[in-house]
Amino acid sequence: MGIILDIVDKVAPEAQELMEKQGLDLKEALKISFDKNGYMKKGRDESE
Repeated sequence: MGIILDIVDKVAPEAQELMEKQGLDLKEALKISFDKNGYMKKGRDESE
């Protein structure tokens, strides 16, 4: 349950802030926030 709480408490608010301040779309804002919080694996194919 810790990962879900991290997403709700950390990732989502950061993504929302990025969308508001930098004008990013949801997908890009979430990607940046997940990367920042260490939830994305490095070396994945970026075309997905």
